[in-house]
Order: sequence, then structure tokens, then C-alpha cells
Amino acid sequence: MNKLVLRRQGLLQRLVCRRRLNKLSTTNTVVAWEALDAAETTERVRLSAIMQAIRRKFPIDKYRSSYEEKEERIIEPRSAEAEKYPPDETSCAILLRWLRSGGTLSQDFCLKVLHGATEILRQEARVRYSKHHAVVVIGDLHGSAWDLCAAMAAAGTPSKDNMIVFNGDYVDRGPRSIEVLITVLALKLCFGHWIHINRGNHEDEQMSRVYDFEAELQSRFNTNGASQILEAAGKCFTQMPIALVLKDSLILHGNIPRDAKSLSDLEKTPRIASVATLHFETFKNSKQLQQARLLQDILWSDPNADQGTPFAPNARRGGAGAAVSDDMLATFLHNHHLVRLIRSHEVTALGAERYQLSATTERWTVFSQARYPYGEGLNKAAVIAIIQNEQGDILIEPRRWSGVAPLTRYRGLGPRVRGLLRRHRDCLRAYAAGDVYKEKTAYDACAVAIGADRHAWRLHLLPAAFMNDLPKSAIDIADAADKLHFELHAFHADASVQAKHGNLSLTHRPSARHAFEALDLDKDGFISFEEFLAFVTAELPTLQPHQAAASWLFLDADDSGKLDLDEFQRGFAVLRDDRDPNNWDDHSFQFSQQQKEKEDQQSKRRSSSGFDYS
Repeated sequence: MNKLVLRRQGLLQRLVCRRRLNKLSTTNTVVAWEALDAAETTERVRLSAIMQAIRRKFPIDKYRSSYEEKEERIIEPRSAEAEKYPPDETSCAILLRWLRSGGTLSQDFCLKVLHGATEILRQEARVRYSKHHAVVVIGDLHGSAWDLCAAMAAAGTPSKDNMIVFNGDYVDRGPRSIEVLITVLALKLCFGHWIHINRGNHEDEQMSRVYDFEAELQSRFNTNGASQILEAAGKCFTQMPIALVLKDSLILHGNIPRDAKSLSDLEKTPRIASVATLHFETFKNSKQLQQARLLQDILWSDPNADQGTPFAPNARRGGAGAAVSDDMLATFLHNHHLVRLIRSHEVTALGAERYQLSATTERWTVFSQARYPYGEGLNKAAVIAIIQNEQGDILIEPRRWSGVAPLTRYRGLGPRVRGLLRRHRDCLRAYAAGDVYKEKTAYDACAVAIGADRHAWRLHLLPAAFMNDLPKSAIDIADAADKLHFELHAFHADASVQAKHGNLSLTHRPSARHAFEALDLDKDGFISFEEFLAFVTAELPTLQPHQAAASWLFLDADDSGKLDLDEFQRGFAVLRDDRDPNNWDDHSFQFSQQQKEKEDQQSKRRSSSGFDYS
């Protein structure tokens, strides 16, 4: 064999190796972001429980600051053609093109669509049964208008031969939640039964306050407008169906509920505004609890690799929902003559992921926001097409696209992990002091004290936080968390609102001031940690003191050890995800030329109506 052949073989081997390493690096980064998302979700669920307790103890309409405008707000560009109501096929095409160009929507149009869609969804069953053979499932969009346009480009025109299913999580963790939500609802109003909308865990009254949706509305509309839209959106969330059953597929957001013995049990789910903190609540009777838990499980549950426990506590979501074993899911599908569960709820590296449960059953996860979250991750996005071929066989076809990296990144993985460790330093110290965890490794302590998988902490999160000189033991990580320097949360600054809408003076709602004064026991104008802990201990006995301390550090904006009225309101009302919405870079999507041609051909085959928004 001559030298030229050997050289070519060597180059080929290095190229294959490099591609494998790049793929592994991308997957590992996605795993890291997914683990961070799980830990932050646990933190937000606890905050939601505390906010619920305060609202229950001191009736308050809304925990947020109201702004007295001193200058007129900037009038953003609108499109009369895109905001036609009721929407038709032409206006929906214009609306999608308008969103793709960066356009915004008016308050009046948003309210009309929300009210109209609420009435339509109220008339639909909790679980819909359909005989459609051609269905496209769109997963989590999380406020990304670009990914919504990409998903519709991949899905094609809604029709009787091409049903489109939106599988929840339209808002939060993205910069344009209101545009995504309103556009999805406008498509529903236009195409009726050819569009099906499932509810996700972020379509929740409490979650929309402790994540980004309310903050986005406040920065985009005046105080009264933001309040009206948030209230209308909450009513719409409550009416959304929770599942779609096809001939051989069950489509829902999270996973099967622990109390469901049959598909008919899913139809018993109540229309409740919020179930995120259900496991912290008390109910008068067991039937009421069981019905509410059905809804929480459907929206919040995740798969569990441990086959020993059919339904384990869902630690990665702060206790919301259950961790469902694959054996349990396979048995449920088999008993109901179903082949697959199609779910969303968690990010996947390639946008769509298949897992074989048994010889006859499978689980698909579809996620339709690329570079989640906020354009910082490396995952692809996808939709899943369910197609019946000429022989009558059902085929599953993932259609993927990649997000474009943002020009600037507000915060990376490392600072966010360090923020988590710092806020949970008391939790880490408590576990390190116990006999059980004293001799455990640092990543074991982080997994128990904060959340997420121990392997994710070992391979991704701790290296991102410390780079070199990683803590080894539980005591080491507790000491390291104590030494981490303070980093100001971006959501506590009003610079973005002032820069966009002029000089605004902050005023406080009397009801919010009443709650603040009630918690301020010594009447010194501040809420101390002791006063905060006394309230949490009395109202939420299931929360440990070190868990309450982690929530306290999230609220204490300036690390002063006490909350003033501004921090109290902003902490419970403008809880953005440690970032300023004006610094979000809305990421676009890109198709290869071959993929574009393929999608164009598929779109032409599916519809002759000319529904075009490219």
C-alpha cells in the first residue's frame, strides 16, 4: 500500500474522529443546559409555593410594580393586515411573515384573540380523539417567534389531510412569548379542528409570573394593558385541552399520570388555573386532590430510567409531577392498544428523540425551540410528522432545523451555575454537616441539595462553574459556595424599561404594601430573613429552612440581608430568568438548500390553497 493511500486513510480517520467529538461536545452541552434548567425549575417551583402562600395569607391582586409614565411610550410598528380579526388564511400567512420580520402586536388584537380562543377552547373536550392519519406535532416554542415560523414551514398548511398539534409551552424563557401565544391561537381560530392545542406546564397562572411572561408584558404594554392581557391569558390557559389520542398514538405535554387507569380517566382533569405548587397545597377531600394531581402529572411528569419504581418523586421539577418508569409507560400503552407516546417538556440535542420502550411500544420527545434557552444552547429544533404510506403503515418523520448563534450572549453556563451554588450554600452546608453526606462527593451533594442528575454535575455543571480545581467532597463544595462572590440579578434592574419607555417613576400598589408591612414584624421598613423564615415555616412546613434560605437569596437583590419594598415587589412579580429582556437576541433559523426544496415540495403536495409566509 503506497504512502498516498495511507495518508488518505489517516485523514479520513481524523475527520471521522473529529466529527464524533464535535457531536459528543454538542450533546454534552445540551445535557448541561438541560440539567441547569431542571435545577432552576426546582428553584422556581419553590418560589411559586411561597408566593401562593403570601397571596393566600394576604389577598393581593398582583405582585408587581406599577409604573407612572412621565413620557409617552414608543409606538412600535403594527400591521393592520396581520391583525385582521377574525383571522383568515391570508391574514395568518401575513401574521407569520410579520413575526418573522420582527413585528409586534397591539394590545387590542391580543385581547380579541385571547377572548375568542378562550371561548373556542372551552367548548372542546379535555381529551380529543381523532382519526387523522397525517399529523404534525410541534413541541415547546418558549417565546421564540423565529422557531414558530420555522416549525410552520416544516409542518406545512393546516388542512383535513395535515392536522397540526401544538404540544404546550408557548410562553416563558424566550423574548417574544406574547407573539407566539397569540399567533398559535390565531391559527386555531382560523383553521378550527385542523389545529389542536395542548396545554403545557408553563401555561400556568403562577409559572407565568415567576418566569418571564408577566415581565415581558410589563415592558411592552402599559400597566393596565399588561394586567388585562395576563388575566385573559390565564383564563385561556385554563381552557386548553390536555391530550390528543390518535389511532396508535397518545400526544400530551409531560407523561401519563399516576392515578390514571384508563384513557377515560384523563378526561376527568379539572380546568385549574395553576397546578405548579399542588404538592405544597392542602385539600379538603381526597377526590379533589386526585383530580388536581391528574392535571399536574400530565403537564409536569418526566421519564425515569429506574424501572424499580413505577411512579417516583420528580425531584428534577421540584416535586411537581412524577418520574414515570419506562416499564409503567409501556404497560399503559399496551393496555390501551397504543404504539407510542409523543411528549415534549424537555430539551433534546436533535430536537426529536425516539426511545424504544418494548418490542411494540416507543416514546418520542419533540422540542421545537433551537438553541434553548434564550439562544444560548446548542440543541437543534424539530417537529414530528406522522404519515401513513400507501401500504397503510404509520411512519414517524422528524423534520429538524438549527438555530443561528446570537451576536452576543448575556450570561453563559458558568455564571448561572455559580449563582445556583451561591443561593443554595445553606442547603449544601446542611447536607455536608449530616453523617450521610459528609463523606459523599461534591456532585452527590449538589444533586441532592439543588437538583439535577449527579452525572450532569460531575461532567458539566461543576466544571463550568470552577473550570480548574474542582471541589471533591460535600464539605469542599459547601466551602466553595460560601466563597463565591455576589453577582447582581439582572431582573432587579429597571434600566431596560427606562431605556425603552423613557423615565418612569416606580409606585407601589397599596395591596402589595399591605402584605409587605404585615411581613415586616418589627416595622423597620425591611423584611429580615428571620421574618421571612418565620412566615415560610408557619405556612409551608414541608419546606426545609435551608430551602427557604435559597429562595431568600434569590429575592435579596443587593445581598444586603434584608428585603425592601422594591425587592419584595420585583422579586415576586418581575422574576425574569437572571437576564434583561432587551439583551435577548431573537435567534433565527436556517435551512439547507436541499431541505428548503424538500419542504417546498411537501407544502405544495399538502395544500393547493397557497398558504405561504416565506
